[in-house]
Amino acid sequence: MASLLSVQQARERLSGFLKLNEMRQTPERFAILEAVWKIRRQFAASDVISRMEESGFRVSRSTVYQTLALLCKCGLLSLLPLEPGEIRYAVARSGFLHLVCTSCGKIREEKDPTVAAHFRGRKFEAFTPAYFSTVVYGVCSTCARRARRGAKASGKKTEY
Repeated sequence: MASLLSVQQARERLSGFLKLNEMRQTPERFAILEAVWKIRRQFAASDVISRMEESGFRVSRSTVYQTLALLCKCGLLSLLPLEPGEIRYAVARSGFLHLVCTSCGKIREEKDPTVAAHFRGRKFEAFTPAYFSTVVYGVCSTCARRARRGAKASGKKTEY
């Protein structure tokens, strides 16, 4: 999916996925989908739970976690593993890199047409890709600058 789907297109994709896999189409799943679609940045499951509580839609933590996993499985969300035990999600958009700062945890999306072209041209034996997500780990400019200032003050050399 080269660009962001509308919430209606996402609902249709989820509905088709649920039918294909003979799973129930519950109001909770679609409410969670709509809640995450309104988030325009990466998010944690706790953000979705808070959003659901604020809207007055009661849903269990377990349902939120299971639905997020389901949305990843059907290609609507990308899973962004950070440090052990910390997972964030983002709406899946092919051709985007997720740049993750290992120092502050900030995540930035960057469109990269060369990566998209590379994957479009690839053929995989007995596998048809639906979408891809690439996560690049490193240090953001703010953290690198802060580290250089701290190293300069203490007389140590900083490498990144």
